[in-house]
Amino acid sequence: MDTLWDNIEKLSAVCRAAGAHLPDEELKSLQVGKVAEEAGEAMHALHGLKGLTTCGDDHAWSEVQNDLVGAVIAALLAMHYIDPTGARATFDEVLHRRTRRGREATSTRDGTAMNSTAAGATELRSVLAFDGDCGRTLRRQ
Repeated sequence: MDTLWDNIEKLSAVCRAAGAHLPDEELKSLQVGKVAEEAGEAMHALHGLKGLTTCGDDHAWSEVQNDLVGAVIAALLAMHYIDPTGARATFDEVLHRRTRRGREATSTRDGTAMNSTAAGATELRSVLAFDGDCGRTLRRQ
C-alpha cells in the first residue's frame, strides 16, 4: 500500500508534467497559491454550512473536511515542489517542533499522562499561545 508521501510524489510527477512549460519557480509559487485556494474553498463550505452565503449553497461537514484535505494535499505538493528530496524530512522536523509544546502539556512532570479535566485543558491552552502572523508557537513568559 502506498504511503501518503508515495502518493504525493506520484501526484507531483503528474502535476509537474502538466506544468512542464512553466519555469520551476513559477510552479512553486502557483502551488503555494493553490494551498490558499483550497483553504478558501473550505471556508466557503463552512459559510454554506452555517447559512452565511447569499448564493443559497447548502453544505455539510463532509464537504468542509473534503476541502481541508484538499488544502493539506496542496500544501504537501508545495513542499515537494520546493524540495523534492527533503520534503518528507522537513515535514517530520517541522511537525515535531510545532507539536512539542502540546506533547509537553499533555504529560505531568512525573511522566504520567494528564487527564482531560478542565485543569488539564486550561494548562494546554496556556502553553499553546499562537502567533497567527508568523505561525510560530510563542514561548510562555
